[in-house]
Amino acid sequence: MTLVMNAQLTWTFFSESPVPNELPDTLVDGERIIAAYKTSRDSAIFTNRRILFQDLHGTAGKKAELYSLPYASIQMWSSESGEAQSEIDILTKVCFVKLILDKEVDVNRLEKLIAKYSL
Repeated sequence: MTLVMNAQLTWTFFSESPVPNELPDTLVDGERIIAAYKTSRDSAIFTNRRILFQDLHGTAGKKAELYSLPYASIQMWSSESGEAQSEIDILTKVCFVKLILDKEVDVNRLEKLIAKYSL
């Protein structure tokens, strides 16, 4: 897949969750998992080096696409807090990423994770 400069990727996080069994095999030496989040059918993993988004396809969800967003590619981000949901917008070198956070997801925790590993 070729990403186009102005491409937008959007994920909605519903809650923090256990780490999916199939993702830790993709980690590199020295990389460790910090947090995991549940999306509608997918998951997002925050490590000390990158954010991994697993995007399941098909009616049975047997085909999966994995997006890897290294913190080093983050150029800026913003957050917006609300009563029902919050948002974090991330501008990277190649695309725009929007994280929509359900009220159960702590926007401050995620913003601190991004800041800690991208600054």
